[in-house]
Amino acid sequence: MKRVDYSGFKIDFFSMDKTNPYEAVKALIENCGKGEIYADNYKIALVERIGGESCLRLDLSKNMKDISIERDITDMVTKLYPYGKDDAHIGSVNSGKQYIISENADIYGVREGYRDYTDYIEPSKILRRARWEFDSENEERIDVPCVNITGGYADISKLADYADEKINIGDTVTVIDCGNEIRERVIRLEYYPYQSDDTVISVGRVKKDLFFYLEQIGTLAKRYKKVSTTGGKVKAKSVSGVISQSGMKIDGENGTVSLLSDIIEVSTDGDVKTQIGNVNGQFVFNITDNNGNSAVNITDKGNMNFKGDFETEKLSVGDNVITQDSNGVLCINGKRILVEGE
Repeated sequence: MKRVDYSGFKIDFFSMDKTNPYEAVKALIENCGKGEIYADNYKIALVERIGGESCLRLDLSKNMKDISIERDITDMVTKLYPYGKDDAHIGSVNSGKQYIISENADIYGVREGYRDYTDYIEPSKILRRARWEFDSENEERIDVPCVNITGGYADISKLADYADEKINIGDTVTVIDCGNEIRERVIRLEYYPYQSDDTVISVGRVKKDLFFYLEQIGTLAKRYKKVSTTGGKVKAKSVSGVISQSGMKIDGENGTVSLLSDIIEVSTDGDVKTQIGNVNGQFVFNITDNNGNSAVNITDKGNMNFKGDFETEKLSVGDNVITQDSNGVLCINGKRILVEGE
């Protein structure tokens, strides 16, 4: 494999046995990180990108004719709820709001959606990543319709004053739709060098056809087969390393939860606050107060032991209920308890 870009030449070898052309191309793209297929008669190449940035502006009401337009708003989002790892949200850095709204909501209406950014946990980074979804520099921004436009275009690039308006397949151009500027790429170009008025151009995003979705289903099926048994259960080796013999530890902003072999521990700043489970063959239930002293535990005989101050509005003992009336007098089953001196 030869790759030519800013890093120079790169040679690599990888297995391509028993596969189809689609898998072969996908393996190339995955090894390169990204890529696009360029075909010119019998020449086929995998390049970083086809085309480039163009200053051409296509106004549907001016320099195009015989236009057909497809607007797909199925996946469009103008009100985005972004979430990070462990459902982290942006409320703390976004004035208490867990969402952001695109300026295009005034044009296309409010369409709610969410995105998971599990690689991020800091609210500021989640917010920055979410704003990129609405950024005009993002070719795959989600707050505009997927517009596919096909029509005739008068190629005037041969004129001296318009040489910079030459267009090629893959170029990114500006489409003016309802006064809104959308940056899209040229995905089809029928060029007639001797009849420039007959040039046909298609601008938009390449549609994912049935073949693409079938391939995705096939990929998921292969992954599932690798991690499951014939009985449909998850293989033990597939989760090895997730839960070790010594247990699992989850660190959060407010403390730590440890799931050991037979016991669950909840800690804050290194101090164990709660223990529930089995130790040396006996059930353990222990809660400590803020000073590290045992507040609630179970004795060896199975009795619940409370230490320190105990506050409650009502206490049930057998069939009797102990409460306190409005005057602060103890009552049993609604009747006042008489004490000496009354």
